[in-house]
Amino acid sequence: MKSNIPEKILILQISFFLIFISLGNISAQTLEENSPGEKLKIGLALSGGGALGIAHIGVIQAFEEEGIPIDIIAGTSMGSIVGGLYASGYSSSEQCRIVEEIDWINIFNSKPRNDAKLIGSRYGILEPLLRLRFKLWEIYIPPGFNNGQSISNELFYYTSAANFAGGSNFDNLSIPYRAVAVDTSTGEAVSLGQGDLAQALRASMAIPMIFYPTRFENRLLIDGGVLNNLPTDVVSAMGADIIIACDVLGVPSYEKEPRTIAEVAQHTMDIAFYELVRENIKLADILIEPDLKGHEAYDFTNLDNLIEYGYKAARAKMDEIKKLIPLEERNRISSIYEIDRTKLDLANIEYVNIAGLNNVRRAVVDSYFPLKEDDIYSTKFALKGIEEIYSTGLFENVWLELDKLENNNVGINIHVIEKYPRTLGFGFNYQEQEGFSGFFQIIHFNLFGWGERFMPLMRYGDIYKKAGFEIVNDRLFSTAITLNNGLYYEQESPYVYDDKGLETGRLNINRLVGQFSIGAHIYMKLLLLAGIRGERVWLEDNLQLSISAETIDNWNVFGRIHFDNTDDQYFPHKGVNISLEAGSIGNVDISIQRSTKIEGHLDLHIPLSSNQTISTYLFAGTSFNKLPIYENFKIGGPFYLPGYHKEELFSEHALIGRLEYSIKIFKKLYFQSSVSIANINNPDLFSDNFVKGISTGLIVDFPLAPVSLFYGWNEDDRQQIYFSMGYNF
Repeated sequence: MKSNIPEKILILQISFFLIFISLGNISAQTLEENSPGEKLKIGLALSGGGALGIAHIGVIQAFEEEGIPIDIIAGTSMGSIVGGLYASGYSSSEQCRIVEEIDWINIFNSKPRNDAKLIGSRYGILEPLLRLRFKLWEIYIPPGFNNGQSISNELFYYTSAANFAGGSNFDNLSIPYRAVAVDTSTGEAVSLGQGDLAQALRASMAIPMIFYPTRFENRLLIDGGVLNNLPTDVVSAMGADIIIACDVLGVPSYEKEPRTIAEVAQHTMDIAFYELVRENIKLADILIEPDLKGHEAYDFTNLDNLIEYGYKAARAKMDEIKKLIPLEERNRISSIYEIDRTKLDLANIEYVNIAGLNNVRRAVVDSYFPLKEDDIYSTKFALKGIEEIYSTGLFENVWLELDKLENNNVGINIHVIEKYPRTLGFGFNYQEQEGFSGFFQIIHFNLFGWGERFMPLMRYGDIYKKAGFEIVNDRLFSTAITLNNGLYYEQESPYVYDDKGLETGRLNINRLVGQFSIGAHIYMKLLLLAGIRGERVWLEDNLQLSISAETIDNWNVFGRIHFDNTDDQYFPHKGVNISLEAGSIGNVDISIQRSTKIEGHLDLHIPLSSNQTISTYLFAGTSFNKLPIYENFKIGGPFYLPGYHKEELFSEHALIGRLEYSIKIFKKLYFQSSVSIANINNPDLFSDNFVKGISTGLIVDFPLAPVSLFYGWNEDDRQQIYFSMGYNF
C-alpha cells in the first residue's frame, strides 16, 4: 500500500500559502484603511431620557479633557439636543453655561410672553379654567399638552448661526450629525441630516401626548425614542469605525413592585425602552451608563449633579476608550471650533416668505415682524418678531427657517400653523366676601382676516352680573390704530357697610352701556386711547347712602394713557405699569353740571434675585363736582387698605401707597407681605389724615388657577381674613 503522507504535506503547504496570502491581503487592506493619511472615525451615540440627558454634557467634558475626538454624532430626544449643540460648535463648558441660562420653568410654558404682547391685547380676554376650541362645530382636541413654542425659540437661538454656516446640511457642521425622530404617517424611524437644525431637534424630542408633533420637511414627526432611543445604528451607517454610546436610562431597576398606576406606567415604559435599545447596545464598542438613580426624567433641577455624574461615568471608561484609540488619533478636539457662527448676523436679507397662511392676511404677520428685505439680519430681532406674531393668539406655532444664498445673503421663511378661530372659555372664582362667580366667553378670532376679536360674554355672581359683547381690533388693517367697541348690560349689587365693617344692606345699580374707543399702540408697550360711552343707569333706593331711585342717561367722554412692560400679568417680577385716565361724566340734559374724574396708578417691580421682588404701588384719584355713586372709587382689600372688606368704601378722592415684598418659596408658592398708607375721601389728598395697614399671606399658582390666603390689619384696629380662589375678572 502506497503512503499518502507527501500528498498530505503538499496539501498543507498549499493551504498555508493561501492563508499567508490572505493574511497579507487583509493586513495590506487594514494598513491602507488606517494609513497615516487617514484617521479612525469615532462615533458618539447619545440616548434620550428627558432631564437625564443633561448628563451627556459631562461625558463630552471628559472626552475634551482627554483629547478624545468625536467625528460623527447622532442623538435622540435630549441626546439629540446635546449632540446638536456640540456639532454646532458649543463645547461642554459653553453647554454648561447654556444650561444655566435657560429658564427651565418657563421654557415649558406655551403661553405667549407678557412682554411680547401688544398692551391692548392683554385685556378683555378673561382667564378661563377651561377653554374649548372649535373646528366649525366640532371640538378641537390638541395633539399634546404643550406646543413646544418656547423650546423651538430657544433651539433656534442657539443653532441658527451654525446651521446657516453649514448651509442647512448637517454634514457641514463642526461634526457630521444626525437627529433621530419617528414619522407619524409611516411609523418608521428617520435620521434627519439636512434642513432646519432647530426643527430637527424639536422633532426628535417631541414626546407623544406631552408635546405637539413637529412639522419638518413636509413630515409630521415625534420623539425618536419611540423606536430608537440609542442610535448606534445611525452612527454605524454614517461610517464610524469605533462607536461610543451613552445611555442615560440604563437597565431598568426592578427592586420593588409597582403599586400605583403611575409606577406601573413608568415600569412599562422602562421595559419597552430597554428592549428597544438592547440590540443597539450590541453595536457599541464602549457603553457609558451614568448612575442617575434618584433623579427623574421630568426633574429639571440640580442639573449640575447630572453633568457631574456623566463626567464620572465617562472617566470610569477612559482606560477602555484609550485602548481602542491610539495616542496619535487623540487631541483632535479643536475641530469642533471650525464652524463660523458669526456670519449669520452679518447677512443681508434678500426675501421674507410666509408659509401656512389660510385665513389670516399676510399684512398682519408683516406688521409684527421687524426685519424686512434688504435689512441686515439679526437673530435677536427675528425671534422678537416670532414671539410677537405668536402672541397675537392666531397661531398654534410659529417658527423660522433660513436659506443660505449667494454671497452669504439670507432668505427668511416664517412658518405658521393657524389656530381654529372659535373658542369657548369657562371660568370661575371665589372671593371671601363675594362667594362664587362664573363666566363663559365666546371668542371668534380673526373675524375678517385682520386679527379682530368678536367676544360675547356672560358673567354671573352674587355682586356682579354682565351680558354683552365686544369687537376689538388691536391693529386696524395692520396699522398702529386700535378699536374697541362694545354693548353690554350689567347689574352691580355691592354690599354696604357701617363704620365698624358690619353689613347693613346693598346698593343696586343696573346699566345698559354702549362704548366706542379708538387709540394707537406706540412701540407695543404704550397705548393712547380716547372714547365715548353712552349709558342708561337705573338706581334703587338706599337710605344709608341717601340715594333715591332714579333713571339717568349719560354721555361720558374719556381718555387714557397706559404703559406696561411687566414680564407677567399675574405675578410680575420686573417692569413698570403706569396708567393715567381722565373722564367727563354728564347727563344728556346739558343743563345739569358735568363731573370730572381723574385717576392714575404706578406699579414698579424691582427684582432682588431670581425669586425675590420688591414692588411699590401708588394710586391717586380725585374728582371735580360731585360724582355719581356708581362712578366712585371703590377702596378696600388686602392690597389697597387692608383690614377693610374688598371694595368696602365708596370714595370721590383717594391716595394710596403700598410697599410689597414677594418671594417665590418653592416653584409656584409665593409669600407676600406689604405695608400701606391711604387717605380716603379727603379732597386734600396730601393731608396727614392717613390710615396705615399691613397685609401678609401666601399665593399658590396652581395649574388651573391661583389660590390665596391673606391677613390684613390697619391702625383703626380693623382686621380681615381674605381667601380667594381663581383669577380675578
